[in-house]
Amino acid sequence: MTVGISIRDALKYTIEDNVKNILSQNIDIHSSINNIKTLEQGVDAHFMAIIRNLSLNFLSVRASDYWSESRGLLLSRDINDIAIYTRNDFRYPQLTVVGRLPSMSFTTNETFQTFYIGVENGGAGGNGLIALYKQLDRSGISFNAIWYDQYGWNYGKIVNLDVTYALPSNNETANNQYIVRMHRNIALLEVNGNIVAMMIPCNRVESVKSGVKPYSIGLIERLPERISPFIEWGSNRTIAHTTDLYVSLFPSLFRVSEGPEIPILDLPLYVDSSGTKLIGYTISSNHVTSHPFPIAGFEKKTLYFMANQSGTLEIDIYTYSGNWRTYDTISVTSNTLHKYSITDDAVLARIVFTPGTYPATINEAEIFLS
Repeated sequence: MTVGISIRDALKYTIEDNVKNILSQNIDIHSSINNIKTLEQGVDAHFMAIIRNLSLNFLSVRASDYWSESRGLLLSRDINDIAIYTRNDFRYPQLTVVGRLPSMSFTTNETFQTFYIGVENGGAGGNGLIALYKQLDRSGISFNAIWYDQYGWNYGKIVNLDVTYALPSNNETANNQYIVRMHRNIALLEVNGNIVAMMIPCNRVESVKSGVKPYSIGLIERLPERISPFIEWGSNRTIAHTTDLYVSLFPSLFRVSEGPEIPILDLPLYVDSSGTKLIGYTISSNHVTSHPFPIAGFEKKTLYFMANQSGTLEIDIYTYSGNWRTYDTISVTSNTLHKYSITDDAVLARIVFTPGTYPATINEAEIFLS
């Protein structure tokens, strides 16, 4: 017995230590994951892992054997895939990862390599997946935003959006921030604070915008309310490599919390399929059309618009037929801030502004959603 501690206190501490140990090894009761918790409680308290060996069999392993603060994430020479999942499913998870993406090259008989950051309910896209992923295949490197429905890659449906333009040029040599935010009515995928893709659940499966700025847009069938954040690095090789591979992405920079059911978004409007904001944009002839913006599932949808010339503002919605249809048209007075509420439901909307006099410069153009 420890000197100065009663038998009762010693027994109490032993029980508390045992309970803490059981919880840390088997059950993660925490509502968030951050660097303080992973450093104090250990990687295995919050994460579990699965590998696929060169015989293409899945095996459960300790996450800490492949992911640590000292070396980052390991893709060992004798496996073709490592996936790390949070022990908890999170309600509307907000995942933020800061780190590097792996340098990819063909090592043996593989024909692709992939690295995922996102949320998934089971391996192989089973029961839902949304992620940002970097891929190497025979056509080169690409960066994508992906969604699988609940049946996964073997049987289900998929929306795959190209966001290669958003892949940081220093993604292999410096830390960058990657975010996946889940809500009831939208999933947002961000790189270094910029939305690069959005997925809107509406019982449709369609790529509306892909490979263009400011963000790609996909329509999907469903989003689960609770799901597990994960990272995954793998390939389809069946021959062992000569060396292990590492990437400098560490557990302490993998942060998860639960988010709101419906987010509040204040989005600037952009010229269609462009990184150019409408604010400050000058129209020399004809009209300008905005990039689509989401409105599904938001109770309040308020459009703000102002230009230095009078004209006509057309509000369009995206219909089930895949066409843009005029929802309403309003007259715009020069140098006046106009407020317009979209009261009905649709998946996407856009605006078309036609000035009465040229040139015309747009002073304000944004959508506030809540």
